[in-house]
Order: sequence, then structure tokens, then C-alpha cells
Amino acid sequence: MDLTLLQGTLTGLKTAFDIAKGISDLKTMSEVQTKVIELQQTILQAQSTAMAANADQYASIEELRLLK
Repeated sequence: MDLTLLQGTLTGLKTAFDIAKGISDLKTMSEVQTKVIELQQTILQAQSTAMAANADQYASIEELRLLK
């Protein structure tokens, strides 16, 4: 499994958590909406990276199965 994919997923989730924590400090609805969009983009990126890691793991399992 490509560890950089796993690391990217964890980094994305930590960034999403940090953004979500900071939303409560915002004063205007415009600021909140901007941060929500940023949060959604970060979550989508983390999901994409997690799916790539999952596909990589599946390919490794399939390769191992064929070698056996």
C-alpha cells in the first residue's frame, strides 16, 4: 500500500477538523459560508485520497492472490 495516500488522507482529515473548529470563531455568515466551502473541499479531497488508497490496497491483494 502506498503510505503517501494514507498520510494524505490523515492530513486532509486533520485539516478538515481544524477548519470545523475555527468556524465557531467566525462573526459573519459570509465568513461561515466561505469556511464551510473550504471544509467541504477538504473533505472531498480526503475522501478521494482514501478511495485511491483503498484501490491501491485492493490491487495489492489481487496481485498477492494471483501470485498464490
